[in-house]
Amino acid sequence: MSYHTTTKALVQTPSRALGTRLGKAAIKKGLSVCQIALITGASRTTIYSWFAGNTVTNAYRRPVKDLLNKLQKSSVELIMKEHTAQHTPTDTTET
Repeated sequence: MSYHTTTKALVQTPSRALGTRLGKAAIKKGLSVCQIALITGASRTTIYSWFAGNTVTNAYRRPVKDLLNKLQKSSVELIMKEHTAQHTPTDTTET
């Protein structure tokens, strides 16, 4: 999924805000807002507000920082594969 030109322009404004850095990294790597929402637990509306430079609240700060670190080191495919593996229930029933 490609980002709208308005969103791309929004994250290009000079900012050191955590959410803006996330937006830049997500656009560069091709990580969608829906994928960010899935990983962080935040709504898409909240993520767009972060991209605009609004504060990432303490509840989301750690997942956002972790995601930023992963985006610097890994591909989107590996990040999503890791996330899915961590959040897939395992069958613990005995046969």
